Amino acid sequence: MSTLITTTLQGINTIKYDASTTAMTIDSSGNATFSGIVKKPNNPAVMAQGQSTAISTGVTNYWWIAIPEKFDKGSNYDPSTGIFTAPVAGVYRVFYHLDLSSSQSGTHSAISVNNDTSSGGGGYASNHAWQIRTGDTMHWDGLVNLSANDTVRIVIYPTTAKNALDTSTERNHLTIHLVG
Repeated sequence: MSTLITTTLQGINTIKYDASTTAMTIDSSGNATFSGIVKKPNNPAVMAQGQSTAISTGVTNYWWIAIPEKFDKGSNYDPSTGIFTAPVAGVYRVFYHLDLSSSQSGTHSAISVNNDTSSGGGGYASNHAWQIRTGDTMHWDGLVNLSANDTVRIVIYPTTAKNALDTSTERNHLTIHLVG
């Protein structure tokens, strides 16, 4: 393996692994195309799963959800608060699933960015994350555009949903990872 250390490379649009194998091509817009597997070992990702806890938001009938972590690549998730802090700006895929012990009519859940519980309910209403649900599960899967140090967490409404949250199940989970 060779090492190339430089501060500026101009006019180079192909990086080769050896004399005949192209490893990467860079087009005139600066987009890179790779030949082979691209690994992102420092890409932030978290999976939280298990017995969840509801934490008061300080706003009547709104509750944060905290779930224990299974892994946290980058140490960006606090399982005691349920807060994920984006280490870098980008688009993150967020998915959560919550079990309720009984069917609840008009139960709401959302992804809250920077602890927001406003906008008619959803903390990330502009991304249509606020979900009204009748049933015994709540889940959401989507993309959230975050700036560095923005926070993400699950919020549920109303208190009857918090009281019906099945805190003993391993089926409650949250996954977040940087996609671009």
